[in-house]
Amino acid sequence: MFKNQNHIERLKHIQQSLSKSSQIIIESTGGINQQFQRFIMSPLYRLMRDSRAIGILLCLCALTSLMLANFSPFKMHYINLWSQPVPFIGSLYLPSRFNDIIDSGLMTLFFFIAGLEIKRELQIGELSNYKKAIMPVFAALGGMVVPAIIFSLINKGTIYAHGWGIPCATDIAFAIAVASFLGKRLPYNLRVFLLALAIIDDLGAMIIIALFYGVSINWIWGPSTILIAVALTILSKKEKKVEAFRIGYAFIHILLFILLWHGLYNMGIEATISGIIAAWVLPTKLINLVQNNLHKIVYFAILPLFVLCNTAINIGSIQPHYFMLPLMWGIFLGLLLGKPLGIYFICKILNNRKVGVLPYGTTSSNLIGMGILASLGFTMSIFIATIGFNGIIENTAKLTIVFTSIVGVLLSLLWFYVVDPNYLKITTFLKKIFNITSQSIGITKNYWR
Repeated sequence: MFKNQNHIERLKHIQQSLSKSSQIIIESTGGINQQFQRFIMSPLYRLMRDSRAIGILLCLCALTSLMLANFSPFKMHYINLWSQPVPFIGSLYLPSRFNDIIDSGLMTLFFFIAGLEIKRELQIGELSNYKKAIMPVFAALGGMVVPAIIFSLINKGTIYAHGWGIPCATDIAFAIAVASFLGKRLPYNLRVFLLALAIIDDLGAMIIIALFYGVSINWIWGPSTILIAVALTILSKKEKKVEAFRIGYAFIHILLFILLWHGLYNMGIEATISGIIAAWVLPTKLINLVQNNLHKIVYFAILPLFVLCNTAINIGSIQPHYFMLPLMWGIFLGLLLGKPLGIYFICKILNNRKVGVLPYGTTSSNLIGMGILASLGFTMSIFIATIGFNGIIENTAKLTIVFTSIVGVLLSLLWFYVVDPNYLKITTFLKKIFNITSQSIGITKNYWR
């Protein structure tokens, strides 16, 4: 009996020890989780909600990729990585190399998100009525036509003439990220105007890609692709009549979207256009839901991956004379000169003729500064360069775009911090120094007299 009691007491003691140790483990793991949430996840979430983060991330990716491709001991392995074929993919009539998977596959989601943004602005945003839409629409057109003309004049009669679409683009995320650094120096109304202009600019760039940068069309895939597009449109119209969101509709929509992309890719039409088509037919009630779920994936995973892939360029492999080609001058001057001039003069003409109205309080200086911000083509310009050129010329064009974007960022910051008459801090300071110096010279002259 005593043995049984001792045995029972021993078991109770062991159970208490186990419960205490398990409680300690739970508390310690709970503490680790709290520390992980506090020091890693919370700052990461705050960073993703910051509009400046996207632009900073893309710049870091471009610089990192260029460093790895030029100064790392495994630079050739890094460059060749992106062109490596993926086994068994090509037999399924799909992009077979990593860079093709990113450019023709993953970037479709970027165009899908951009298409949703355009659709929302046309329905309920800055482009929802004639008076709101007319000015940014024509400003975007001016910001595309003038750069294209400058590029075409410089490259007339050369083998690079078809690259005129490169300086027509504006990178929405990059431009807005830089604009957020300016704070109150860029008025809120003008920031909204820039967003609307960049959205229309993106739509124009997508149309240019679809019409002028496709290869010869393989019509064998044509009938099935057209039928899929029609089916997607019919499904979307039926879905509009259904008040509640249905998983079945979403699954069929995604399946048709993938099949449409596959058909366009094999037809030879730029497959990323399927993202625009899918966005256009998506019911309005689903736009916010889809954007919220895809926004972070697109801007913090796919776009950085795209930039890493397309800036993996060995600068040493490019002869210096390539940077003096008319193609490079066309890109550089088309973006940095053509964009601001096209936007400024179109806005001034429409405003003077009372056709459209500029945002309240917009000055000429503001307008030029916004035009410089719109010259940041970056990802969209790089995308057009990848489908317009090959080899050394493609790499040189990409480097020119990266360099031009960096110059554009510096010029826009310089313009709003120094040149803009609303914030003439440095120039005022220099004027004061000049006045003091002049007065000192005058006093000295009077003294020696």
